[in-house]
Formats: sequence, C-alpha cells, structure tokens
Amino acid sequence: MQATVLLQVDTTQDMATLGGLGATGLLFAYYIKRAIDTVDSPTQWPGPKAPPAGMALASFFVLNVFYMRKSSFKSAILQTESLRSVVLVNPKMRLEV
Repeated sequence: MQATVLLQVDTTQDMATLGGLGATGLLFAYYIKRAIDTVDSPTQWPGPKAPPAGMALASFFVLNVFYMRKSSFKSAILQTESLRSVVLVNPKMRLEV
C-alpha cells in the first residue's frame, strides 16, 4: 500500500528519472572511453571496439528515453489538468478519440 502511494508522488518519479538519467549518462561515458581506449586489431572481426561501441549506442538510446521522460513529464501533467478543467466546466461534453 505504501509503495503504490510512494510511486504516485511526483518527487519520487522525478528523483527516479534523474537517477536513471545520471546512471545511463555515466554508463554512456564509460563505454565511450572504453571504445576509445581499446586497441584496434584489423585481424579480428568485428573488432575489439565493437562491443563497447554497441553498448555505448544502447546506453545512448536509454539516455534519450530518460531525457524525453523528464522533459515531457511536466507537459503531460499540464495537458491532463487542462483536460480535467474542460470536463469540469462542461460535464455534458463528450470527448471522442
């Protein structure tokens, strides 16, 4: 019961999003550094730089997800509040999607 209430608090969601943003940012920087520091070998395929570069790409996409979540969270709340105010002003109005 307390966990579900805690998840509905805006500050908890914001802190979790900021924590995820920071963690994936650190992972992205770590994998980029690892790809740069790895010595390239032309005899191996796909090469020793492929795994850290692939993980850097994956962490970049996750970083973007957290960034978009953080930037769109407040606008989604504002849209929900404006929709509620429209329904409260005219309760007979039908909303069709």
